[in-house]
Amino acid sequence: MSHIQTGWVKPPTEIGGLDHLGVQAPCIQIYGQLLPGITNVTDRARYYSFYTWLLKKFDDNGWRSQEEIIDKLRKADCLFSLISVRHGLLGDNYSEHAGSAVGSNTLLPVLENLGADEVLVLSDYTHREEGKPGRYFKNPFGGLGQYYFGALWELKFLGGESVVSARVVKETGVPLANAMDAGNINGSLFIDVIERDEVSLSLLDQLSLFCHCQLKASEKEVNGIIRVLQTGSISSECERLISLDDANSASIRSKSLALLIFLSSFSNGKNKKLSVESFRGMTYSFYDYVGAQLNLTENLQKSARKWQVYQRNELLSIALQGVFFILLSRADLSNIKFKNTSELCHWFWQQDLGMEILKETNSQTLESYINSNVKSLPPFNEWTNQDHEIHLMESVVRDTSKKSLTNIDLKKITIDSLKILVAVLGRDENQSAYEYIEFRPDYLQLYPVNLLSVQNDLEQLKNTEVGEGLFRFTLKNCLDAHLHVAMRKLRQQGKNTSRFEIAENGINIKSIPVATHTSPRFNQSMQILKDLGLLQIEDDAVTPSEKGKAFLEAVA
Repeated sequence: MSHIQTGWVKPPTEIGGLDHLGVQAPCIQIYGQLLPGITNVTDRARYYSFYTWLLKKFDDNGWRSQEEIIDKLRKADCLFSLISVRHGLLGDNYSEHAGSAVGSNTLLPVLENLGADEVLVLSDYTHREEGKPGRYFKNPFGGLGQYYFGALWELKFLGGESVVSARVVKETGVPLANAMDAGNINGSLFIDVIERDEVSLSLLDQLSLFCHCQLKASEKEVNGIIRVLQTGSISSECERLISLDDANSASIRSKSLALLIFLSSFSNGKNKKLSVESFRGMTYSFYDYVGAQLNLTENLQKSARKWQVYQRNELLSIALQGVFFILLSRADLSNIKFKNTSELCHWFWQQDLGMEILKETNSQTLESYINSNVKSLPPFNEWTNQDHEIHLMESVVRDTSKKSLTNIDLKKITIDSLKILVAVLGRDENQSAYEYIEFRPDYLQLYPVNLLSVQNDLEQLKNTEVGEGLFRFTLKNCLDAHLHVAMRKLRQQGKNTSRFEIAENGINIKSIPVATHTSPRFNQSMQILKDLGLLQIEDDAVTPSEKGKAFLEAVA
């Protein structure tokens, strides 16, 4: 008699997921190329030197076992944040000192309630017990493991495959660690506090030179970081050790940083403050706030051209996310059980809101619709115009995030998304697609919704009646693209990110994702430039310092 063994199959984990259409991936790839070593979580420049200095101290003290590294690293990480929080509480601008300090939200109330004669036990906050209160940070390797190890590895300050196996690179990391020591930080007291596992307010004050705000005053340290960001090497002696790829990455990064310095200075001269929105507008159009062409040097133009491609893909991303949002929203409100994605999409463009929007133009071909509507857009250089695609993009992001939406809101999101698509597909300035950007071979095949693919789709659909053309275009690039992305994540990661499912009774909407931007590391880069003293704040205006002007002149 044969035996039959049965078992339960656990369903895949349901998660929200990101990039539901796979259209954001080229944006992320592009800004990763333009700002290597600066990520969306590397918020403060001094962490570059602090973690490098700390791991050198670990080597000096022989702390190399995994348990020693975790214990001492967490205490040092926590102490570093406590110093900055304490300095921030004593200063005028808290964020300058403790902004983005690891675990600062947990540690702030602790210090606010600590008496002058009281002692804080570090291990009370560096424990790793789930559910136990007071833990400053979850990742066992602190901010280094969560945020900075990859960046320090990319900048060649650290080597190794993980925090446990990390080594301080002799040619770059060791000089930076020594430069931090040269800033009179009282490193021996810092290490002593870690070993004693307790600290008082007076000791935190004695260690105040560790605060993020003090980086600018540590000349060798700040110059070392600037040189690595600019050239890839910390000194002329180790330049020969830098590979050609590393030197090229440093050159690209330095041009991006110089472009930010230039645009900050330019904006200040126009009584404007450079924001991520104005950065998007100026790099997309190459024009300023009043429609005048930016006077960029050849090197800054090279950088701006690449950022222009990033922004072009970002526009496509927001437009398609907007349409995806609308298709799911209208389906959810309709109470109709659509058998498949084709039926849903066809209904929207031939019977629902899409038909209403296109009723005056439905006799046009898709190509003529785009050509006629692109003429009604504001001129390319007028990116401050509320009807320009740069502003329409912000409207789609903002409107899809509203808690409740009327049919008027849904119609506006649809129209705005279509106008952005018209700009991306119809403007002469956008026909170059990914020119100036190099992707690794076959990269775009992994992400089939991209600037080249939609141009090809338009070529195939250009003679189709507009309603039919948009039905086929959005079916492929929104609904079916989402299914493709969700299935790939399910196959590769075992995670279910699908926002709708096709069951026996038809399509079931699970949730409707709002349109979101990718983050081009703008805020992180601006903060790092301020931390390094390349940008300074005067009368609430951000301007280049003398050091920043020198950096700009050297790079531009």
